[in-house]
Amino acid sequence: MKQTFPLAYKKILVATSFDEHLEALLESAENLAQLTGSSIRLLHVCDPWANSFLSFAAEAGATDLIGALKKEAIRIASRRLDSLGRSFPREIKVETQVVAGDVTKLIAEDATESESGLIMVGASKGGTAGTIQGFSSAISLVMESSVPVMVVNRDAKFVPHKKGATFLACDDFTEVSGAALDVGFSFASAVKGSTLVHLHVESYGELPRHTKLKDPKTNSAITPEQLEFINRQVEDKMLERAGEWPTVLETKGSRYEMEIVSGNVPDEIDHSAIAHRADIVLFGQHKVFHRKSMHVGKVPYKVMLAQNRPVIVVPIEI
Repeated sequence: MKQTFPLAYKKILVATSFDEHLEALLESAENLAQLTGSSIRLLHVCDPWANSFLSFAAEAGATDLIGALKKEAIRIASRRLDSLGRSFPREIKVETQVVAGDVTKLIAEDATESESGLIMVGASKGGTAGTIQGFSSAISLVMESSVPVMVVNRDAKFVPHKKGATFLACDDFTEVSGAALDVGFSFASAVKGSTLVHLHVESYGELPRHTKLKDPKTNSAITPEQLEFINRQVEDKMLERAGEWPTVLETKGSRYEMEIVSGNVPDEIDHSAIAHRADIVLFGQHKVFHRKSMHVGKVPYKVMLAQNRPVIVVPIEI
């Protein structure tokens, strides 16, 4: 594995477009910063070409006017961002930055340059040009980013329990999901009283929940004995991947739980998140899409759509 993502950076990049998710995004960032001791970097990217009128004006040669508008937009956005920064509790260190250009690219670049360990954005089912408002735009940001991306919205914000938080990390035994597990462990070890739920979903050909399982090779029904044997193998593999995590988390006042389920991957992640009252769901994402991976293609989008809680997508190049 080429990358891991500990919280050693102690800085969270909060990229906002001043949309309807702003309140949830700021509240989630404040809660996470207070739990982890992280500082916050507020970022707004002005996209000069979000409005087609400006694009047409540029083609017409109105560059001086557009330059003046860009300068004024940055000035106003900076003032608003500074005001938002002052709204955080004093114990949280906050810095602000406003830039102009390609939204996705500049967010990813700023995270690298500022040594932020996590990017937080607001996103929903819809999408607006020039913002990270749609889930598909959030996935595009993951493709650009070198750090994990946390997606929240007004219906899915991070509000942890008084005694800690529950992090649900999805594992399909690949290096991609291994990166998500690393991040989940990092959070659970940093936040005393937390729980790391280590989840594996046996898809069995993406069968619906409670469907009678069949062996994909023989198309014959899987017996209870066979299923028990499969689960034991899966459990051994999960414990091997967890290594010393259970013991380490226990010494830090947190705990480790393991769950094995079968069915449709996005559905089972949602069922498990509800059952465990997960505060955040984590899964990995290749930077290069591949149809056969459970963590690429439509799965991240489907997981985000199903969740009423923040999702952290961890990018990795293999």
